[in-house]
Amino acid sequence: MHRIGFVTLIVAGGLLLSSGLVPYLTPREFEDTEQAQRLLSGEVDVLLRVAAGDGPRLQRNELEAHLARLRETADAVGDPLLRSSVEALPKNASAQTPEFLVAMSRVAKRAADVSAERIVERERLRERKTARAVALLFWPGMALLLAGFGITYASVRRVVTEQKRLGAHLPATDESLDMRAIRLVESHTAAHERLIERSREHRDLLSEKQMLEDFKLYDPLTRLMRDDACIERAVPLVGEYLNRGASYFVVLMDLDLFKRINDTYGHDAGDEALRHFARALMAEAGEHVLVSRQHTGGDEFVAIGPGGEAEVLAFRDRLCRNLQTNVLRIPDVEESFVIGATFGYTLPTEDVLGGLRQSDTPRGRTVHLLKQLKHCDNALYMAKRSGRGSVKKYEPGLLDTVHDNPALIAFSRIDRHIRTDFPHLTPEKQSPVLEALDAAAHALDCALEGCSTQASDQAHSHISHHSGRPLPFSEG
Repeated sequence: MHRIGFVTLIVAGGLLLSSGLVPYLTPREFEDTEQAQRLLSGEVDVLLRVAAGDGPRLQRNELEAHLARLRETADAVGDPLLRSSVEALPKNASAQTPEFLVAMSRVAKRAADVSAERIVERERLRERKTARAVALLFWPGMALLLAGFGITYASVRRVVTEQKRLGAHLPATDESLDMRAIRLVESHTAAHERLIERSREHRDLLSEKQMLEDFKLYDPLTRLMRDDACIERAVPLVGEYLNRGASYFVVLMDLDLFKRINDTYGHDAGDEALRHFARALMAEAGEHVLVSRQHTGGDEFVAIGPGGEAEVLAFRDRLCRNLQTNVLRIPDVEESFVIGATFGYTLPTEDVLGGLRQSDTPRGRTVHLLKQLKHCDNALYMAKRSGRGSVKKYEPGLLDTVHDNPALIAFSRIDRHIRTDFPHLTPEKQSPVLEALDAAAHALDCALEGCSTQASDQAHSHISHHSGRPLPFSEG
């Protein structure tokens, strides 16, 4: 009911506002006539001043233009007497003649009379509109206004009466609504907390899954790929070689000085050396060479990439330059180290491929890469025998050239230690090594000259006593 009252009040307000504005709305014909009268007054004023000698003298063409505009505005005003007065103006007379001045005076007088008549007519029209608006808009608006107030008052009074009648039941109702609102908020809060907990559990599961996948693919210490993941990604290189003859290489690298750093300064220092080498390896591998750490851990790394022997040696030179430029500095250790590496590599020659061409499958290519990796291990072993920092290419029958003479193997190890480890020792540690080498040379002379077994045992005891560690060639 109160909505009807509001609508009635709005309609009543519109009617009252319209009744006040309608009388002041001028018809369009009056607007056009008023504009024509303003133009007519302007032209009449100009010509009167010219005829009276107060204005500038006009040429014949200018006077004709003013008279033409005066006729047009007189026609627009629509008064017959004004039009006849304008037509009565002399056609060929000058603007300064008395005849022209008298005729222009009659035109000006008639223009003033027409303007006054139009003002009176407009006021009469406004009075008629006002009377019509009062009759048709104002009094109906007042009636609707009173009706709207009455309806609104009745509806508000009925609402107040109902509230008073139900006043005794409202407190209990409000309390019940409050309790329901509290329970609803608590339920919503609990559901929101369960949703947050499940989201957290889901995020933790995704994080654990990602960690497991990363652990499966990457070495946690160096963040390099594991060798099995590296071989899996390198399988297409074998296919490219079989299909297009695009060569590729497999390199196995072993860190120099890692055992001495790890044994002397602890496993943390050894881990830092591995990370240092891994950073250099990733920097020089680029986008096309796959690098990984051996799954057995330790200090051996694998690189597989496209190219032949020239690319292998270029990769090795870049890596060595990087390691020589970036010196390893271990926290809380004064000594700095230039990490080096020994390399053994293979290329996909026909004798290495074997029967892969007849059974070219992804599994066969993987087995072939594992076989090449084993050949790299043999080549790396031979490179270590040649000295740290060496590089050796695998060739069939490579290990057959190694003699099984224990003495030759021992002296090869001594030579490797002298050329790689000995220069990095401090003078205090070099002295007992030199004494041990002198004693070893004396014992060898005695053995070659046929000395007794007792003299050889004494020499061996003397070596162990002065060196304070096992003989260099006794390293397993």
